[in-house]
Amino acid sequence: VFDDGDLRVLEVNPLGIDGDDLVAMDAKVIPDDAASYRQEYADTATGQAPLETEAAAEGIELRVSDGSVGIISNGAGMGLSTLDLVEQHPGHGFAGFIDTHGAQFDWDEIHDFLSYLERAGSQVVLVNIIGPFLDCSSIATELVAAVESGYDVPIIARFKGLEHEAA
Repeated sequence: VFDDGDLRVLEVNPLGIDGDDLVAMDAKVIPDDAASYRQEYADTATGQAPLETEAAAEGIELRVSDGSVGIISNGAGMGLSTLDLVEQHPGHGFAGFIDTHGAQFDWDEIHDFLSYLERAGSQVVLVNIIGPFLDCSSIATELVAAVESGYDVPIIARFKGLEHEAA
């Protein structure tokens, strides 16, 4: 499916069993836009909130809801686990969720992430980063810079990975 569909990302999580068949219970599929000349991809923007569509145009995968917590995490598994924890607290839930796909991010991206989460109605931002290849101290430094530059939504961060103790 990945090769035949010219996909950039194909993540199946979880994989279930239905009788004798394996079934993708949930999947994330991101087509490779460079292959659009030979593929006919379905329109993935249907059903998106305007803020989600705006973020997607900037390459940011944002999901919005009616809660109060903004979430930045790296990877679908980590993100879904974080969403599950937040949703267990009645009256909170998530306002916005951004998955960084495990990539290192810099000041401009953090600024954009925080801006979108604030516009989604976040009253607090939870940053949950785990990854052996991400420089957590660099991300922490950029988050501090955001607060020092006037971002006034409280930020709670959890780091586990390269330089996490310094972070």
